[in-house]
Amino acid sequence: MNATVVAPANYLNDWPLSWEIIRFVLGILEFVGSILSFMIIIGILLTNARKKGYNLYLVFLVIPDAIFNVMCSIRNICFATNDGKAPVAINFIWFWSMYFYFFANGWQIVVVMIDVYFIVKQSFARHHVAATSQHVALVKSFLVLLFSAVYATWNTLEVHWSPRLNKDKIRGIWAVNGKLKYAQLVTMIIPLSRMIIILCIVWKRKILPTSGKTRIIYLYTRKIFFSFFAFYIPIYAIAYVVAFLPTAETKFWVQTVTYTLMHMQALMTLYFVMSKNDVYEEVNKFYSPCFQMVHSMRNTSSRSVQKQEQDEQKKEREEHQGEWEDTNVYDDNELPSENQV
Repeated sequence: MNATVVAPANYLNDWPLSWEIIRFVLGILEFVGSILSFMIIIGILLTNARKKGYNLYLVFLVIPDAIFNVMCSIRNICFATNDGKAPVAINFIWFWSMYFYFFANGWQIVVVMIDVYFIVKQSFARHHVAATSQHVALVKSFLVLLFSAVYATWNTLEVHWSPRLNKDKIRGIWAVNGKLKYAQLVTMIIPLSRMIIILCIVWKRKILPTSGKTRIIYLYTRKIFFSFFAFYIPIYAIAYVVAFLPTAETKFWVQTVTYTLMHMQALMTLYFVMSKNDVYEEVNKFYSPCFQMVHSMRNTSSRSVQKQEQDEQKKEREEHQGEWEDTNVYDDNELPSENQV
């Protein structure tokens, strides 16, 4: 079995150098983004920030981004070094991570929005309501990831009733012309419709004030909505357009824009997470010893280099001083007299 997938007919067999450079740079950026994502995940889970339910929701919003960025990075680097082709295993895992990324992010946001809606509704009615506990947030988020993993596996394996089942070159009941899959559409329409319904109810009843004690929930919700509508919807739309593009050049550039948006969305999510004061303080405190150690090593190295330069300068001055002492330009008895001057 050949370990490398042959490029489809609408792909170029030999990629131009500019394409390879673009995908390689994009792959490196995605890898850096995934490292930052995992660092923040670890920083929250291993500190007191994990004791708040809404911080755990943020962790589970970052996890799909981190996994998908890793696979996009590996796949893009493979494309850059192998004329737009990647090993079968890499493509398989990438497709799995793509379905996982879309399904998990969409439904995790729905879970958060329903939770926020319940709290602001009770608060607006002057009912005392406790914030989401660590246990509740963990169970809900874990179930979302579990169903997302099952859904991604179902969409990736060619099993009975699976969208990936290819029989007589015709996709199953989930496909239109073998390109547009209803299963993928469901992952967007249902979460999006739920979010729009919640947004309309909140806006119509005006139960989410922008000031006072609930302002933090307003900011929290606004950031999540912005991330979804500014990035996920364009990414979904472009992903469907790609399937119908006729030429390799057009497909390449549109896919590059899609990968860039995905990377920007992951970075924007990280920015939203770190903009929460308690998360920022805990993560900063967690990694401070590492930064101090690097700073100390840097200072030690700098002092060592500086001391070496000072020793060399001192040695040069001593050598020059010895040369001047050996050269007697004027002896005391040979000083010019007043008449000579």
